[in-house]
Amino acid sequence: MEMFARATKMKLRFETRKGDLDVEDLWDLPLLSAKGVCLDTLAIQLKKACEESATESFVKKAIPNAATIANNLRFQIVKYVIEKKITAQDAAVKREETQAKKAKILAALANKQDEALTQASEEDLKKMLDDLSA
Repeated sequence: MEMFARATKMKLRFETRKGDLDVEDLWDLPLLSAKGVCLDTLAIQLKKACEESATESFVKKAIPNAATIANNLRFQIVKYVIEKKITAQDAAVKREETQAKKAKILAALANKQDEALTQASEEDLKKMLDDLSA
């Protein structure tokens, strides 16, 4: 969460072809989109910007400038949002699968109960009816 505090302190914005976005606007973006702005495209652009701004030297220690620091932070934030959205998506799919399986099991159980009821003797059925009336 420290990165979000740093981002708000820096008043970090994300440049897109639809205009600048605030950090909280990232949560409204889709993961993928054939049209419009999406998190995947934004992450790709930020990764390229981070790679381009990196100075390569095997002798001198690179000192990042403000733009490099901001781009790295932007990239980390977008990756975080993507990770959280994918996790939420996976959880929703799992919930739906569990609910569908539960519905099938309940339907099978109801069928078994109906089957047992229709196979019961006339005496047993009368007794069950009497028990319900009492």
